[in-house]
Amino acid sequence: MKKILTILIAILMVFSCFLMGCQLPMLQNPNNNDGGTSGDASTDDGGSNDSGSNDGGFDWDDVFGDDEDDNVDLDSGITSFSTSNLSKYSIVYDSNESDTYTAAVTLQACFLIKYGIDLTIKSDRYSKDSNCEILIGDTNRYSASGKVMKYSVTVDGATLKINVGGLYSAQKAMEYLTQNVFTGKQVNLASGEYYSKSFITNTQGLTSGTTARIMTSNVLADEFNTSADYNLASYRAEIYAGILGAYTPDVIGVQETDDNWNKVLDRYLAKVNREYSTNYQRAVTTYNDKVNFSSIIYRADKFTLNNSGYTNFTWKSDANLPNDNYYMRGVAWVQLTSKTNSSKKLVLANTHWSYGSEYQNIKLTNGTTVTLHYCKGLCKNETVTKINSLKSTYSGMPLFLTGDFNASASWFTSGGTYASFSNTCSLLSSKVNKTPGTGTYDHIFGTGTYTVKSFVYIDGINEIDLLSDHPFAYSDVSF
Repeated sequence: MKKILTILIAILMVFSCFLMGCQLPMLQNPNNNDGGTSGDASTDDGGSNDSGSNDGGFDWDDVFGDDEDDNVDLDSGITSFSTSNLSKYSIVYDSNESDTYTAAVTLQACFLIKYGIDLTIKSDRYSKDSNCEILIGDTNRYSASGKVMKYSVTVDGATLKINVGGLYSAQKAMEYLTQNVFTGKQVNLASGEYYSKSFITNTQGLTSGTTARIMTSNVLADEFNTSADYNLASYRAEIYAGILGAYTPDVIGVQETDDNWNKVLDRYLAKVNREYSTNYQRAVTTYNDKVNFSSIIYRADKFTLNNSGYTNFTWKSDANLPNDNYYMRGVAWVQLTSKTNSSKKLVLANTHWSYGSEYQNIKLTNGTTVTLHYCKGLCKNETVTKINSLKSTYSGMPLFLTGDFNASASWFTSGGTYASFSNTCSLLSSKVNKTPGTGTYDHIFGTGTYTVKSFVYIDGINEIDLLSDHPFAYSDVSF
């Protein structure tokens, strides 16, 4: 009888509000507070599953009564994960990693389609009210940390834990689970690890006697990504982090770090630092308050950054040309000193040359439009000027130049179009008789006193083909 009376009261409240034009109490959209996607989702950051209890004092239990079942332990007697208990579960994602929310939605859809059960999705900001949780990512429910380019699936009592290193491994984990595990058939899993996979299949330590490992890496800017073969930077960033972890280069010239890369790169460098005990830091990331497309990463645990700078290429055009000069073509540089031996110093420069003769319609600051012509020849000449200037400033230090030169190695060898470039610096690959493949435009040059210990192109391994349309290269050098 009490239930009937309270329901009638609720109906009268709704009708009265309609007549008076007042606003009805409503369940808040869970997505606005890192909550979930089902009607049972929590709606406040305080961790309660009592929808509306912190939105001004209104509580639906005041209307419909406080059922005795509200205090029942949902996971009572459940000591393993079983799809027969799926309706008792919620999916919890890492509130600090938006990537894991996408995986949570994928898993939610799988359970709905294959088992007919619509699970709540919520962030780990909400308090734990049951062990019947499916955890995705580094949630605050336990201390394990995801590793880049790897996923693992474990069961701890009633809790299912899906550990991932980022968006790439999260998607791979969901593909495996939805296609091979949660197929609509009954699944029973006792405590233990069941599924895991690492996508890093090749690692390489430093060559004996190496002072520094130099790497060049064109990560493919999203705004230049016109092929269906490559996903967005937010997805590819984990692959890049895996490459850095696999080879742990000391100094890296990075090309095409556009706005989207700028948003995710620091987060993934932090993952690498945590997992591999490195301290990767970025340098020369901006120019005139614009994102620099040709930045540098270095290991701050091994080297001290003493100085850095950026010189933008000039263009033969109207003086009203915007300062960013489109696509940030220029030369970034850093001067580093070894933390273990202060006599070991180097300069690394990084550049990105244009491809052949390129034309771009540019709107000038005065409102008019001109066709801007910029080519490799201009880039080469201004790079030579900058390198010679750095050599003069840091006399006695070896200087290395990384970049996407949009020119094959043959252009820089005897008889090549830019053979004179060897008067400024030499291809490191030629020092160990390493011949880059045709169409390889990514090189490392050097000048000064140094020895090349090894030179390696990274291509076709560690998922790099899903990361960029360029191979990476690294060289171990001593000086």
